[in-house]
Amino acid sequence: MEALAYESNKTVVPAVCEIVLQSKYARGEASQRMLDLILAGRVYTFGYIYDDWKGMQWTLQVLMSKKSKDCASYFKSNQKMADKQLQLVLKSFQKAVEGD
Repeated sequence: MEALAYESNKTVVPAVCEIVLQSKYARGEASQRMLDLILAGRVYTFGYIYDDWKGMQWTLQVLMSKKSKDCASYFKSNQKMADKQLQLVLKSFQKAVEGD
């Protein structure tokens, strides 16, 4: 699945961006340049993809919603849950590598 997702990101996504977004929907050179800038700035973070709303990816949002600055306390109270989620992700990667 990871290999298919990787290959799709290299082939399908650029084709869709070029054919659909730039040719059909982006009107003019300035729009096409802006779209190129937006697409070039994409990032994928491990925490966002594999956190499953259980780890530390959302620390800033949670603290801001509570109007709190106590990062250390938040980390300490959520560390066990985040470690457990990380172990689940690592086990799933291991199974994928081993072919289970």
